[in-house]
Amino acid sequence: MYGTYDRSSLCAHRPCKVVFASDLQLLVTTGSSYWNQRQIAVWDSEDLTAPLWEEDLDGESGVLFPFYDPDTHMIFLAGKGDGNTRFFDLSSDKPYLHYLADYRSPLPQRSMAVMPKRGLDVSVCEVFRFYRLVGVKDLLEPLSLIVPRRSEGFQEDLYPPTAANEPAVTAAEWVEGHTRGRGTHTHTHQ
Repeated sequence: MYGTYDRSSLCAHRPCKVVFASDLQLLVTTGSSYWNQRQIAVWDSEDLTAPLWEEDLDGESGVLFPFYDPDTHMIFLAGKGDGNTRFFDLSSDKPYLHYLADYRSPLPQRSMAVMPKRGLDVSVCEVFRFYRLVGVKDLLEPLSLIVPRRSEGFQEDLYPPTAANEPAVTAAEWVEGHTRGRGTHTHTHQ
């Protein structure tokens, strides 16, 4: 399954970064338009002739780094050189991306990393955690996404099974050609 992105098409989106939502068979790219507007686009992984959907986001100059959470189908866009992080819900139906919220900071970030799901604090309904590398203060700042809930108990609906810490196959099995779906980990109240 290989496709070729045709830059000579009428598409005004110039992709820079991409994530593959394998469970939805979609590609999400960030890039810019010919008018230097930062953009996001959703593509069918089987047909790269034109995006299924695209949208101008802003006129900033930094690169947008996309992150994808396959458990919740959320896309996170973090801008290099600015303090903004946007959150979207990704679906296989039009309009494909639904804006959820954003985080704005006056301190620009140089990079971001994601905490594995096993490290989240389920007692406060934390569903995602980034670590922002803030260049101005040489600071590594945690950025948690917490779902507001009144109940203090474990919220099972927020934590679908996620990737396990164990490999699905051993190296020897992989060399022999074996494949297996990823192992899963189920959250419990800690």
